[in-house]
Amino acid sequence: MTDRAALESVLAWPSLASRRWEASPLGFPNSLPSHSGLDGEVWLLRADDGAMRVVKRRRAEDTAIAFSTALAAAQRAADHGLGPRVLDHDDALEAILFEHPGQGWRSAGLSDLLAPGTLAKAATGLRQFHAQPHLARPAPEVRAAMAQADRIAGDRLGALVSAWQPLREWVARIEPALQSGAPDAVPLHREVFASNFLIGPHGDLLLIDFDHAADGDPMADLAALALETAQVDDEHDTLINLYFGRTSPHLLARLRLHAILEDVRWGCWAWERYASPSAPAIVDYLTYARMRLGRALHHVTAWNAGDRLGEIAHEIAAAPRDPFRRSAPL
Repeated sequence: MTDRAALESVLAWPSLASRRWEASPLGFPNSLPSHSGLDGEVWLLRADDGAMRVVKRRRAEDTAIAFSTALAAAQRAADHGLGPRVLDHDDALEAILFEHPGQGWRSAGLSDLLAPGTLAKAATGLRQFHAQPHLARPAPEVRAAMAQADRIAGDRLGALVSAWQPLREWVARIEPALQSGAPDAVPLHREVFASNFLIGPHGDLLLIDFDHAADGDPMADLAALALETAQVDDEHDTLINLYFGRTSPHLLARLRLHAILEDVRWGCWAWERYASPSAPAIVDYLTYARMRLGRALHHVTAWNAGDRLGEIAHEIAAAPRDPFRRSAPL
């Protein structure tokens, strides 16, 4: 179905049919610094009486997560004031209708998250979302994403992205180590970019875009936020403290190793989009893939990933064992 036909189908929903709506596209295709417009179509609907709605129709090929999972995540965020209110949806179209939060709300940028007090709100919002019931869908492994990229690329990927082979070896060490001592899984957003926060006129935040949501280690979302907002030790410690109320070398090690996996995961995603004939030609997915994978390999060295793995192994070995609950020291 074409984008226009899908929009006309949405406008015929009973929840919209009582008003006349003017639709305009939101977002734009780009790869940096946000993912806005890359995984679906978003329309802003305005009625003659001033009412506003937002429709998001996702592209199913961009994520392995079922639409039902993305919808459940959006509804849970909305029910607890962490995201816009969900008004309607269509399983066949994979479209969700949201209430617009009102005048003055917009997509956040990095400068917004770095403003005094806003980063704390972002960390608190993630923690509150993580406290919701499971989504019953485990997050796919990064090793699986790398294997899929290999199947698509053949020998081309290693030739185009010099970081590929060493990263395969590092991910094969990092991911099992993090899994062996992971805390109980929680609902994850898994696309934590500044542009996936809405910021209101008084600095309030809402989470949007749950197309990649799944259950996993909460540190994965925090690591993604760190890649957006933090660069040095003190900034990482500040972010960890905002989320956990304390920091430690063990938590810092976990955050940095998860950050490496996040870059690899999105590098694989970008490579798949680059290789897909349906991907928007305007987006330079190959450059994005090389950037994310190159940064991951840089952080392996800069953050002494081997030492960080040793810290995790030591912490797990020293932790008391509970035979009835899989948990890890946080």
